[in-house]
Amino acid sequence: SGDGTGVGTITGANITTTGVNVPNVAINKGNQAISAEDRRNGTITWTLSAVSNLSNYGSSQIVDTLPIDQDYLVDEIYWGAQKIDNTTEPKAEISGDGRTLTISFATPNALQTIQYFTIKTKIKQDVYGQNLDRNFTNQARVALFSETTGLEISSASDNHSVRIINSVIAKSNSVYTGNTTQQAEKPRVNFSIVVNSNLMELTNLKINDDISQILTQFLR
Repeated sequence: SGDGTGVGTITGANITTTGVNVPNVAINKGNQAISAEDRRNGTITWTLSAVSNLSNYGSSQIVDTLPIDQDYLVDEIYWGAQKIDNTTEPKAEISGDGRTLTISFATPNALQTIQYFTIKTKIKQDVYGQNLDRNFTNQARVALFSETTGLEISSASDNHSVRIINSVIAKSNSVYTGNTTQQAEKPRVNFSIVVNSNLMELTNLKINDDISQILTQFLR
């Protein structure tokens, strides 16, 4: 009623619960900025981080996979600031064919805090020794294993690409003098040749410049 003493009703409403799917483990792949040294040597420094929100599991494993155009540099695999190999914890092992790097934590629950890695690879010489402008890709996968059964209980994966440019040799016409009426001067084209813009180590270098394909046409 109007004096506030009456009995009323409250309209009900159905409320649905909205959930967010949170992964049990995550991995992120990236790369450091390409430095002058990288451009000179044809190398890429990849970055990798992994973390899990599970509270109870056994070992964990990260598998990094390369395409055939790159190779791992064995002495350039780091866990934070610590160099790792097949004798350390975590252990870093490169497969016999050189295509995969496996980083293994034997310590249980090792990814409860985020772990950071840097991995340097070298582009194969027969690929990097040419004029190049393309993307190079690296893939990584992380897996967690049960402490009791040893079976995989959760996993995640990521991949990343970086654009690499290398100019071994480039030729362009920079100046055309045009026709001239001055005695003893002829029209000419000045060509510019740039070799090894990334300052790679080169041996037995030989440059052949063939002008036989230049076509000259006189117009009235």
